[in-house]
Amino acid sequence: FNFTISLSDNNGLYKVCLSAEDYFTGEDWEIKTIKNIQNGELTVSSIYKDYPVVQDSPFQKFYLKITASDESENSITSTKLGFYITKPYPFNLFYESLVLIKEVDGDSVDFREKHGKLGFVQFISKGCLSCVDEAKAMKEMYLDTTYYDLDLYSHSLIGNYTFTEAEFKSFKTRDYKLPYDCFYDNPGNIKHFFETLLGKQIENEVFAVLPDGKIFEYNYLEGNFTDWIRSMYCRAYPN
Repeated sequence: FNFTISLSDNNGLYKVCLSAEDYFTGEDWEIKTIKNIQNGELTVSSIYKDYPVVQDSPFQKFYLKITASDESENSITSTKLGFYITKPYPFNLFYESLVLIKEVDGDSVDFREKHGKLGFVQFISKGCLSCVDEAKAMKEMYLDTTYYDLDLYSHSLIGNYTFTEAEFKSFKTRDYKLPYDCFYDNPGNIKHFFETLLGKQIENEVFAVLPDGKIFEYNYLEGNFTDWIRSMYCRAYPN
């Protein structure tokens, strides 16, 4: 999408922001911001990958709008334009951005193989006790093959720079004997990908990527982690 606008302001222009308003919830998502702009014509460009995955349908519906602000904090917003945007499926985009990534045991993992299934993604820092409890709960999920079908979901644990690579490998193989993929993310390429995709900073969060591409974040204020795991599985596979 290319949007060309004409700008003029006697107070000094500061920035232009392209945002997308969710058609169903009214929530705004910042898509692109351009600063240090000048009077005259400006083209703001975006592609489908810039938009968040927040709706269930294959084509997501947004109202797009542009807001221009000057240095005195005055602003003006354009008329809203309705668009259907192709959904960017997270795990396919992940492969396009990072290709194959190595698991701490040394195997190369293709995230496209996780597409179309329920996928949990957990970010963990050294010393985070609640993160350890969540990692252990995911291990219990893998062991419960009566209720959960291993062919229908996956879990990826992402360890950051607070570990050394040797410490994180020991965390998986010796300390807790975790049965799922664990990735050491230093200098933070995996974290950066998901932060860009979600439009927010990530620290020690857990996300569920549904088969339709929609992403849910675990909120400990809304219930315990084991119940959330089950609710995500039921949402992904209601029958």
